[in-house]
Amino acid sequence: EDKDCDESYYINLIKDYCNCESNFIYPHTDNFLENLIKIIYYQDEPTLGPGLYSQWHVMQLAKNKVKVLLDGQGGDELLGGYFYYFSAYLFTLLDSGKKNKLSYALKIIKEYPQIKALTKEDYNEGLIEMLRSLFFPRFFNNLLRMPKINFKKNKKISIYNPEFENLFFKEPLARKKEIKFKDKLNDLLYWSLTKTSIPALLRYEDRNSMAFSIEARTPFLDYRLVEFCLGLPYELKIKASTTKVIMRESLRGILPSEIINRSDKKGYPTPFSRWLRKGLGKSVEEILFSKPYFLAEILNLKELKSRFEKHLAGKNDYSWEIWRYLNLELWYQMFILRKIKL
Repeated sequence: EDKDCDESYYINLIKDYCNCESNFIYPHTDNFLENLIKIIYYQDEPTLGPGLYSQWHVMQLAKNKVKVLLDGQGGDELLGGYFYYFSAYLFTLLDSGKKNKLSYALKIIKEYPQIKALTKEDYNEGLIEMLRSLFFPRFFNNLLRMPKINFKKNKKISIYNPEFENLFFKEPLARKKEIKFKDKLNDLLYWSLTKTSIPALLRYEDRNSMAFSIEARTPFLDYRLVEFCLGLPYELKIKASTTKVIMRESLRGILPSEIINRSDKKGYPTPFSRWLRKGLGKSVEEILFSKPYFLAEILNLKELKSRFEKHLAGKNDYSWEIWRYLNLELWYQMFILRKIKL
């Protein structure tokens, strides 16, 4: 029911247009911890973000209606549906413009405000650097080699306790990856599909669906469609502020125009951030700070407490961090200490 999560308007458009049955589910905070413990049990590991909570309720609703669900996983990774792909798109334009600098510079300048308005992200500094590197590559490369002066003396306080940090963070953790595609957008999409986004999302979905004896199938990940999409040029995936370009164009006349032209993006949106500020924070705070078993071993609890309080006060949004630490502590108590029984 949260205004930033409610998609009933678009659901009703499809329902009326296709004359199909719709099923609404409104996740809330009643029995939140009880549901979360079940999610952690079936996932068998701590999870990334609160979207699983809404997904869990969808599967729960579907249990008594169907045995097989069709799911859209993979559409975003194949066709550039997430907003964070816009950075790779802009850099792809930059690389493409090296032979025709002026036209591509004008294209970047024209499309940038549209992307910024859609994503609410500020790319100003990156845009300036891109244009500099396009027109003055030698000067720009020399500039990058100059020593940088840091005027900020305030060191960022680590969330980890020193003992844990010294054991595991002596060297930066990084995943090595080879370049598979010449343009940065398609290369990022490939790695999202094969190594980062999709492997995790498929696992989450499979565990949540099988908890209710439901089989979730993902037609976008049929290997023939995947191979076709991987072979498409980047401009058929993102163009200016439009994502999934070829998919939208192919469905014109089949779906309502408001669905085709929809620009916002939601994926199992869950207002965990606001729930924490509206009462859920008390029970979460008790788990995190009253007697934490595992978090005390790895985290700087004073810094975590500071972030938690800033979140409740509305000064910052640490909801995804809080979700992960809450999951980690409950998982440890359930699977390692055996203090929590399903």
